[in-house]
Amino acid sequence: MTQSFNRLEYQVITLAANAQAAIFISRLANGLPLESSGKAALVRGIKAKGNPSMSKIFEDITCYRHGLDLLDVVLNKNSGTEANNDIRRYSRHCLQIANELRRNNSALTRLGEHLFSLDEDGDIFALEKIYVENLAILAPPLKIYGIEEALEDRIVEAEIRIMLLAGVRFSWLWYQLGGRLLQLTLKKQIIKNTRRRIINHFTSTARGNR
Repeated sequence: MTQSFNRLEYQVITLAANAQAAIFISRLANGLPLESSGKAALVRGIKAKGNPSMSKIFEDITCYRHGLDLLDVVLNKNSGTEANNDIRRYSRHCLQIANELRRNNSALTRLGEHLFSLDEDGDIFALEKIYVENLAILAPPLKIYGIEEALEDRIVEAEIRIMLLAGVRFSWLWYQLGGRLLQLTLKKQIIKNTRRRIINHFTSTARGNR
């Protein structure tokens, strides 16, 4: 289900993918399952090699519905609940690391080399290692809140780091498309209106395919 969108719309979709990664971090930390197609789409984004087009990366934006639905959480400074504030904090952390990459050519080159050499069938620990060795060092430690049982699970720990890696990956795409942190405040309403238009687009498309 390949769709084509304009630059602003792709900006919003990449921001929604960032938000979706943050949402999944919160769910993992609280022992909740992830929606499989949404998780798979984020991992595919990490593994995409070369310089694929936006339409190739986002072959089916319905896979990013969680992020689109809760994008307002990332945009609003006070999201009302602790869980939503955590999601916003995780999202901003990824945006900040991606911003650091923009100013650190050596770190960006090293990350690109590690991603390019990644085995297509690499396990979760290979992906986790890329985050730990390349991105975690670019920002202060991030506190993850959740339930003790989940946070002490080694698999959950790895998957949280993979979602952080995905969050940075899509944040980087957002910057490449001209996104800037100040826009989250100054152009908040434009982002919200575009988000609504995208959701209406694939909702109407789904109805038409019935």
